[in-house]
Amino acid sequence: MGILLGSSIAAAAIAYQRYPKRRLLLIIAIIFMLQCYLIASPSWGANSDGMVTAPIAFLVTLFLLGDFKLGWRLIGVIIGVTLLATIGFTYYDMLRVPELQTHLGRAANQIAAGGLSEGLTIVARKLTMNLKLIRYTIWSWVFIVILLVISLLVYSPVGAMMRLRQEKPYIVKGFGGIIAAALVGLVINDSGIVAASTTSIYLVVIIILLMLHQQGKDSN
Repeated sequence: MGILLGSSIAAAAIAYQRYPKRRLLLIIAIIFMLQCYLIASPSWGANSDGMVTAPIAFLVTLFLLGDFKLGWRLIGVIIGVTLLATIGFTYYDMLRVPELQTHLGRAANQIAAGGLSEGLTIVARKLTMNLKLIRYTIWSWVFIVILLVISLLVYSPVGAMMRLRQEKPYIVKGFGGIIAAALVGLVINDSGIVAASTTSIYLVVIIILLMLHQQGKDSN
């Protein structure tokens, strides 16, 4: 899921940087919708964590590339669309026969039968798994710090990042979508550090390549 989100957002931002046309933005939106379906559909993916992460990340990316201001109204739209999609796919999965239900449908049925306590148990289990993965190595904390620093540089650029934002504005806006995917994935997924790391590969690598390209132009 992390690789799919990171690579898709990066490719969309690079394509829109090259061809900043509204028609292309519509095509990107359709591709994003298809990917949300693949991630959420009980017949294909049924990744419950990705079901929440993908719509948020893709909508943030579309709003940034389309130069829409992310006010409270648009944030409300993003949250609303994500909730409706999650509830719809979950309800559909719950109604299927037990043999065909995914972990998402089974978990929803457990919560429906056991009430709030069952839901809290599932949430606690996910949090425990995430904390175990983060504590597994010091590099998890290093990664989180790096991700936060890059986030600050993207939204409050200085030096080389400021120049990059001026020369490749849509690619830098794509970074915002990748950061959104990484941060939401970090919080939502029970293996959040893995999801955030795989998503952020496409942020860090592109920044390094663009910085090297800038240095090459300056040296010439």
